[in-house]
Amino acid sequence: MLTIPPSTKLWFAAAVDLRLGFDGLSALVRSQLDADPLSGHLFVFTNRSANRVKVALEQVRQQLWDLYQDLKAYRAQPDASPKAALEARFDLLVSQKSNYPTSIGAALKEMRVHKADLLRVLDRPEVPLHNNGTESIIRGYVKTRKISGSTRSAAGRRCRDTFASLKKTCRKLGVSFWAYVQDRVRGVGTIPRLADLIRQRAAEVRGIVPDAAVPAWQQQGGCGQSFIPKGFEIPCGVGVRAQEWPRPRSRSY
Repeated sequence: MLTIPPSTKLWFAAAVDLRLGFDGLSALVRSQLDADPLSGHLFVFTNRSANRVKVALEQVRQQLWDLYQDLKAYRAQPDASPKAALEARFDLLVSQKSNYPTSIGAALKEMRVHKADLLRVLDRPEVPLHNNGTESIIRGYVKTRKISGSTRSAAGRRCRDTFASLKKTCRKLGVSFWAYVQDRVRGVGTIPRLADLIRQRAAEVRGIVPDAAVPAWQQQGGCGQSFIPKGFEIPCGVGVRAQEWPRPRSRSY
């Protein structure tokens, strides 16, 4: 139930085109009601038939954002005490009934089904609250596909996908892809297996092992590139720098 403070005014506007976004509705508030849409008062809009109320969506959205902000604060400073309260708030959010089962109700139902994934941060604070990192990883592949189209054979597709995956994995680990390819082609074996580096990075993130001394193959190389073994000639602009951990900017968690 939506609790309205006594000092909050309730404005009701009927016969409004609900296809208008936030900017359009804000302009109506200023021009027709002579009020400030950011004043903290509640503005309710309905269509001509008065059977659709946009405030229901805004109510659920505000509850979702409040929970997301608290989960983000928990991830920054993990503490076992608020875990039960955060989980209870999530259950209360997704279990509420809605008069719009095909829109709001469907979204809440999907969140309820994926509760374990959405609240995984409570047990694993190192897990991001969003999928921006995954989307950025595939962006390069999508751009290449838009420019050059598809491959001519199944072998070409496997080759493209394999090298794209290796390049992105090296970038995540801070390894020069060019140096990695030369190391494997020459059979030198100076750079460790990427699977071993992934396990090491995961252990460091979880705090299982302390940061060890930087190996010789991770020393700074030419052209400002990192993780380049000695003896490899890396053309300027070819090496790949380490990518920072993605920062939250998405509305979904």
